[in-house]
Amino acid sequence: MTSMLSVPEHGIDAIKALHGRIFATLSPAEQEVLKFYRQQGRKFGVALAITHHVDSQELARATSAEQADELLRKSNATISVGVDGEPADPGYWQRAWWDRAVAS
Repeated sequence: MTSMLSVPEHGIDAIKALHGRIFATLSPAEQEVLKFYRQQGRKFGVALAITHHVDSQELARATSAEQADELLRKSNATISVGVDGEPADPGYWQRAWWDRAVAS
């Protein structure tokens, strides 16, 4: 039995257009595109990274996705998009390591 991969309502070009954008400046329609690809992007070869300066403990205390997104909006988080194996943000893993090292 083969699984059917549903075609996204929002095309790949819609998510690619968000590359480099500031999270807080997204329109409601762009927020919907981002939400879709955050949840299902890997199925379509899309990798996302949201670069922010929110304290990781504060982000972990968020009790909903909406609260976490509000923290990201306040921090001027930026969106990076990679498609078809291209990394969303080449410096992501280095910064993630640094954040853990500093927190220790």
